[in-house]
Amino acid sequence: MDTLSYYKSQSPFTDPGSYQSQYDCLPKTAPELCAVVQGLMLDYRERYKYPIVNERLLCMHARTASAVIQHLLGWNKDPLTQERPMPDRFLAATSDYANLFVSMARSVGIPARKRVGFVNGESIDQAEYFDGEWKLMDVSGLAQGEFVCAAQVWQDCRSGKANPEQFTSATDKGMPLVLANLMLDIAAMNKQELLMWDRFSWSLRPLDEFSSRALNTLDKAAELLLAGEEGLEELQALYNQEEGLQVPGAVRCNPPLTPPHKAQVPA
Repeated sequence: MDTLSYYKSQSPFTDPGSYQSQYDCLPKTAPELCAVVQGLMLDYRERYKYPIVNERLLCMHARTASAVIQHLLGWNKDPLTQERPMPDRFLAATSDYANLFVSMARSVGIPARKRVGFVNGESIDQAEYFDGEWKLMDVSGLAQGEFVCAAQVWQDCRSGKANPEQFTSATDKGMPLVLANLMLDIAAMNKQELLMWDRFSWSLRPLDEFSSRALNTLDKAAELLLAGEEGLEELQALYNQEEGLQVPGAVRCNPPLTPPHKAQVPA
């Protein structure tokens, strides 16, 4: 498998579609692209500081780069490289920051992928890009500590090394969140870049209902994630053969600011 070519090509989530021309002016380095994304987005928890109408909360459900760009241009026609005033920015969670960065990086030929994990116990999405080696990028700029990938947290909680209750997000905590983040990271490594609030397949089930085979499958997936590039091909094979790991045509979204709902995902 040609890993770099795989992560250099767009997914249905990161493809800018009809807005490809909006990427023509993008810079060519990862740090510069990170700055562009930060100039387009606002942490949704900071929205109270600015004159932003509540209807904009619904825009947070956008799952594709093309939908995010459509919203941004609907509020402000400036080039994407132009830093937006706060009221014109996309209300974002860390998954939105990471996904848009991945889209832009791939568009300029930089292999990139979204990663899911925790920083100081708080759920957070970051990005990885390839520059001679894979490097983490805190696109949101919100991380206050070291990123620990979901697979490591899963292993630590399963072994008793870590207490699941120390891991939290705005909507979940404990082992259900650890499971959900593991599933989201498996999906992202298979170029299914979901929102951090999305739940699907096995992440919708209580852990006490899992068979030993299902738990062993999740343990194996975590092991392959931690193996890095050496485990990637086997991880993809496991994802493709195990329906419980796969992203279906619709997911359950449980966002912090609007009611839970079912959402279609791009194919």
